[in-house]
Amino acid sequence: MKVSVIIPTYNRAALVQETIESVLRQSYRDYEIIVIDDGSTDDTEQALKRFSSQIRYVKQENRGLNAARNRALELAQGEYVALLDSDDLWRGFKLGLEVAVLDAFPDLGFVFGDFYIMKPDGRNLANGLHTWFSDTPVWSDIYSSNQDWHVGEVPGADELGREYVPVYTGDIYRASLFGPQVLPSASLFRRSSAADWLQFNEQDSYCGDWEFFARLSQRHGAAFIDTELAFNRSHEDAVRLTRADHRLQIGKRLDLINRVWKADDAFYRRRRPEVDGELAKFWGQMLKLHLKAGSVDDAKAAIGELDKLDAGNLGPQMYVYRALAYTPGSSVLLPILQSLRKRLG
Repeated sequence: MKVSVIIPTYNRAALVQETIESVLRQSYRDYEIIVIDDGSTDDTEQALKRFSSQIRYVKQENRGLNAARNRALELAQGEYVALLDSDDLWRGFKLGLEVAVLDAFPDLGFVFGDFYIMKPDGRNLANGLHTWFSDTPVWSDIYSSNQDWHVGEVPGADELGREYVPVYTGDIYRASLFGPQVLPSASLFRRSSAADWLQFNEQDSYCGDWEFFARLSQRHGAAFIDTELAFNRSHEDAVRLTRADHRLQIGKRLDLINRVWKADDAFYRRRRPEVDGELAKFWGQMLKLHLKAGSVDDAKAAIGELDKLDAGNLGPQMYVYRALAYTPGSSVLLPILQSLRKRLG
């Protein structure tokens, strides 16, 4: 098999069938499909019996998204591995185009593309990756080189209505410090690049794929195809970081930065102001949230973490937060001060 398609699922009997069907519609045919049922309690197992000759179905005790991905990696036979979440879908030429690009760049670890956001009202919004950035991304600022890729020989790619798509190559390790860069369902990676040294972090279902692709890029580099290859379903899902409690979200970001970029001695020496700046930003947000919740001891602990960082001037607002941490009734004062700030512009 050239490609192993990994689909972890949990209690999505209806959606996972649509996901599998989107794989079976691929114009590229040299693949296997591995579905890891992470302890579903609905009728997923029964629903997938109609695909029994087309998929490898494995059910395990509920251990989380990344444990399911790692189990599938143990079973995968393909030279390349494609991740696909069980609520997402692929365009018909997705695998064919990514295989062609990865074949052409044997030194790169993975390739990925942009995606559509599937809204509950049926709309598909283009340039989904752009929504992850505060400003419109300039890909040439992130990647070291780019070229126009001819898609004429990729079966099904005539759906694009153009002969060429932009393909950027480089390393997204540094860019990943500031935010995730890769939708797993829009990716394809070389199994040999990750073998024996890299798995998905099973202790962090929120940021595990973010960490995976950052580390993989650092070692082997990446290619980005600037066109939509997948459909990412926009709906409520407890495992999404954006759905989590705000303090949990920030805590996950801080843990990720500390264990990847700050723990990378060579990178940290070169980029300490950037790393500490990101840490300071999130510790500042955590300080504010602790004050708002009335968690004074936690707020003081956040101040202690801020004091360890080489982050420069954090602005006058941070001095106010520091003072509030040592002021009785700060959880009451904080919203009053915020209201005054808004009124004063």
